[in-house]
Amino acid sequence: MSGTAVSMTPPLTPPVEGTGEEVMDSDSLDYMDFFINDMELSPVKEEKATVSVLNEGPVLFSCSGEVRWSDSFDDTSCIGRRCLANLLQFKNPCSDALLAPEIVFHLPCTADNLHYRLDHFFLATRQGVTELERGAQSSLCVSQSCYDIQYPKIRKDITTFFNSLVSYVYSQSGDEHREFLLQVVTEVLETLLFLGPLHELPEHVTSASSPQGNKCPSAAYHLLHLHLDIRWWSVALLHLAEATLGSLSAVTAQPHAPQMLIMEPSGPQGMSGSVGDNTEPSVLEQCISMVVWDLVTIMCREGLKKSVSELHLVAGFSCSCSLELGIMILHYLDHRHRSLGRQSLWEQIKHKLLVLLKIYNENSVQRTSPGTTLKSLEPSEQAFGVIQYPSPLAKEVKLPHIWWMFLNFSRLYGYDVNGKKLADKSSEIKSETKLLRTLIKLSMEGQQPTEIELRFFTRCCLSLGQLWGGERSSEWGAALWDYFSKHLDSSFLLPGAGLDGLACVSKTASGWIEQIKSYATDPTHMGKSESSWQIFLRIIVSVVKTSTLEWRQMRGRIYSKFHGRKMSELSPIGLHNSTSLFLTLASTTDIVDVSNKLSELLSMVPASSLGKSKIVWRGFLATILLLLGAGCDISPVIGKLKPIIANVLHELGTTRDAMQRRDLGQLVVIYADGLQEVFEQSHDLSLAQHSLISVGLGAILHHCGAVEMKAILNALDAALTKVLAVLSKPQYLAGGLGTDIVEVVWKEFGVFLRNHATTLTPPAVLGSVAAKLTLCMSYDFNSATSGLKEAASGLFSYFVTNEAVSTTCSLQYITSLLAEPGSLTQIDKVNTGYEGLLVSGWLTTLVTMGDSDEVISLTPLIMTLPGVASIISCSPPACPFAAARLLVKGVSRKFSESQKFMDRMAIRERALQYFSGLDKPISALLKKTPLPNHLRDVLELIADLFFYGHSVIYIKSRPTCPLPVLVSSVLLPTTIYSCEKPLNASLSTALGSTIPKMVCGLGSLGLAQDPYLVRCVRDVFNHYMYRFPVKTTKNYTTVTHPFIMCLHDADVREEVIQELRQVFLEVVRDSYFGKRGISNLHLQVVISLVLELMSRSAMEWQESVCTYLLFPLLELLLNLEDQTTKRIATDLLQKLLQGAQEQDVPSRNELVKSIRQLVFQHVSWSSSRLFRVLGVVGVLHRPLLVDSLPHIARAVTATEEKRGTGLDHTLRQGYQSLLSSLGVNEGDIHSSS
Repeated sequence: MSGTAVSMTPPLTPPVEGTGEEVMDSDSLDYMDFFINDMELSPVKEEKATVSVLNEGPVLFSCSGEVRWSDSFDDTSCIGRRCLANLLQFKNPCSDALLAPEIVFHLPCTADNLHYRLDHFFLATRQGVTELERGAQSSLCVSQSCYDIQYPKIRKDITTFFNSLVSYVYSQSGDEHREFLLQVVTEVLETLLFLGPLHELPEHVTSASSPQGNKCPSAAYHLLHLHLDIRWWSVALLHLAEATLGSLSAVTAQPHAPQMLIMEPSGPQGMSGSVGDNTEPSVLEQCISMVVWDLVTIMCREGLKKSVSELHLVAGFSCSCSLELGIMILHYLDHRHRSLGRQSLWEQIKHKLLVLLKIYNENSVQRTSPGTTLKSLEPSEQAFGVIQYPSPLAKEVKLPHIWWMFLNFSRLYGYDVNGKKLADKSSEIKSETKLLRTLIKLSMEGQQPTEIELRFFTRCCLSLGQLWGGERSSEWGAALWDYFSKHLDSSFLLPGAGLDGLACVSKTASGWIEQIKSYATDPTHMGKSESSWQIFLRIIVSVVKTSTLEWRQMRGRIYSKFHGRKMSELSPIGLHNSTSLFLTLASTTDIVDVSNKLSELLSMVPASSLGKSKIVWRGFLATILLLLGAGCDISPVIGKLKPIIANVLHELGTTRDAMQRRDLGQLVVIYADGLQEVFEQSHDLSLAQHSLISVGLGAILHHCGAVEMKAILNALDAALTKVLAVLSKPQYLAGGLGTDIVEVVWKEFGVFLRNHATTLTPPAVLGSVAAKLTLCMSYDFNSATSGLKEAASGLFSYFVTNEAVSTTCSLQYITSLLAEPGSLTQIDKVNTGYEGLLVSGWLTTLVTMGDSDEVISLTPLIMTLPGVASIISCSPPACPFAAARLLVKGVSRKFSESQKFMDRMAIRERALQYFSGLDKPISALLKKTPLPNHLRDVLELIADLFFYGHSVIYIKSRPTCPLPVLVSSVLLPTTIYSCEKPLNASLSTALGSTIPKMVCGLGSLGLAQDPYLVRCVRDVFNHYMYRFPVKTTKNYTTVTHPFIMCLHDADVREEVIQELRQVFLEVVRDSYFGKRGISNLHLQVVISLVLELMSRSAMEWQESVCTYLLFPLLELLLNLEDQTTKRIATDLLQKLLQGAQEQDVPSRNELVKSIRQLVFQHVSWSSSRLFRVLGVVGVLHRPLLVDSLPHIARAVTATEEKRGTGLDHTLRQGYQSLLSSLGVNEGDIHSSS
């Protein structure tokens, strides 16, 4: 198995002299019988075997599968059974092995058999290894023959023998046992040479692991773990032998013993694997070196399976047993180092890794110079017959694999001598810092590493720093910084990674700080996509946090790399990386010193590049956030930032270049967003935050676009919100904390807030800023705050009452004002009549905007006002219009229930404040085309105000009361007087349902005593009478004329209805029946309306209609030409005369008077039409016309006499025709008269 041979089958073992036994060929079936028969207990051996079952079995490695670095080894493991701890404490590592000797290889493992038949046991051991190799070579690791259980048995027998031998050797101390101990050493060396190195085993063997442990039937599994078992117990045997005989070389063992166990090359600069002098390594040291090289082999094979990006996810050791062996070797070597001054594990590992580095370097040279050979892998003259290291796999090892091995060997120090995971970090190990620094220089000073490799190298450094605890970490941290300082302009992104890597560049100052603070967290929370630069920042945190000395070392190296020329040469990415470095240092170490240094460096960056300027501004803001978080004054940093801001604002105010304005606007937005974050995260307002506002932003706001303006206002909103939160606490109010911020905001932005609120589309946040500024200025500061309260009062009145202020802005102002806790107390200090103004403002926005989300959110706040809450007796509805109508009814009820005159006057004055000013938004609304539902809700609100609150909103002696202007804007706008202009369909529908309440409300005020009200009602009747159909059906619903509701079905007092009917009939008489030139369509609607009213209640209407309309109706019939109109008018005449005939109301004499008046006025000029109308009357009411005939006769005679022409034949003919139709003789008329 030694040399370069790859075959797993060893040569036949030579016969052993003096044993008396025939040597068994490994190919013989007798050998299988040798093992199988031994598995069946004979009666003679049964008793002893039963006793052996009682113990725990041999001490051997038991696999638990894949390696988990966080798990400890249990008590059933080899290290858990204290085989290592006992060995180091000079105790028997296998104290139970000889108490009940087991039978292996046909012989009990007694002291005599071990002493005199030692060669027999070692021979059988080699035969067992051979059989396991045969099984492992098969494609089926588990045989399907009768020998299914042979492989676990073979390994168990061999480890039982080694356990027994170790226990026996432990008891053989003294020179009298020298010959036996030398024989043991010889046999161990021959067995190790027979086994050979692990790199000669197939890969599936060296990676054979199983969570089943030793119950796994795989030959490959047991072959690998038998190799591990024999290597460990060989170390134990050689240790015990050396403890008795002293240090032994291979030559001093026995004459026929192997001359050397392994051959390994020297490291760079002539370094060898020996202890440090030029003496030949002892047998034990060679055995240990063999074990370490085999662990390296296992790691090589595991690491070469993965790419560099996946390497950090691989545990390193193929299974838990190889890890366990590494831990045992570590503690064994460190014990020898402490007690004997021998090599420690790190010295062993250092030699092996430096050899690999030498091979890697030679391999790199060979790639550049193809004729060069790898001297480190050339077999020496003495290499034949010994095990040659390193393995051929070393040619494939790259730098990342060496880093990875270095890290995994370092992790072994996380376990104690019993295999338990240590909670605390292990102490620094000699030479590891130097080796790490060497690795860093070799990896980064030569060929430029890729980003994948950089990420892996830095991950390893970070893990090592966490493991070692940070002492002397600046030695290798400085080497890392030397590399990264030369590559600050690199983006450290993976090729083809897309936009994933851009997440490392934060868009906000607070996001930058959060990212910086995340570098100080546990590395287990490190993101998978973090760049090598971000990992380096984590390393810097771990280095400088270790001690003040480490911080000073790194501080000097880092500061020396930055100066004015360097800052001007950096690209935007380099500037971002540099700023991130200083922010990381500031958050970890001396925040004031680093912040001042960073602000000084940022002020050196030229402003020629927009990309650099963005990073500079964010860097300043992030620095300020860090200082505020630590409770430090920010004045020094602001002093560096102010000149930069002043230059940008000056350019923004003077330039006319659109592209430049856009770029400068982006910087303003960055500053405003950072300013907002500063105040949102501030807990102490005494750290000069006000100086961030007084940089001249207010002077250039009118030059800014919508985006910049919104960002600045959001920042002011955050600032004032923080001030309000502070002022709400009395202890801060007494000290005047926040006064400087309030004064600066008012001085810088007060004029802008007032002016911009009157624009068409002010930002929504403007109202919020103005509201919070009002509240802040209303507080009683102890310091000099002259004029702030007066300014607060003026600002309140301006935003609530000024018509020029945008409705949305006013709404936002009121909402923000009332939403602040304790705002009512503060508002009362600046305006005692605030409640009426707020309600009036709410109603104005309600009329203008309808039930929008903003109005809905404001409504509950208005309902909680003290005065409003005292009026409303029930829980207010969510709908704003319903709440407003509830308020109207509550005011009316409160007014009517009050008994005292002064109380009534106080309620009226408050209500006048509530409802004043509604005419203007209503007029503006009617000029537009609002949504039908919006218009209907507004008119219903006004109708309720007329109907329920007429006594409150109308004062006859006060012309400025709300009712007259509401009448002019809602009921009688100027457009209504033009009969040619039809009403909008939605307005007509809305008025149709609301006019009755409005008219009834006017009527309830008492028309008889107020000519103005009479005139208003007459105009309403006059101009709306013809604009609605008398009766129409829509969607199976009959809709009647609105005047029918107010004249017939109104829920008002009877005297009010009578007054309204009287005015209505007067309007019909004067404006329609008695007026010429009226449209026939209008006449038809009016006549039909009167007919409809009479049909609903003829008895109520009969007398008044006859009194007011009979004579005008008869006159109307004289002049009508349109047949439809004439027919409808005739129907009305018939209705009147029929009612008069049936009810005798009015009296016959009254009716005769109307006929007499008609005849005398029209007989002279339109006799033919007159007699036609009289004929109709005669048909409808003959007694009435018969009683009127004398008057008709006298009128005819008087007309003839007046003309002086004698008899008028036309008159006589018409008169005679009338008499004829009535069947009356002329003589009867004269006799009766």
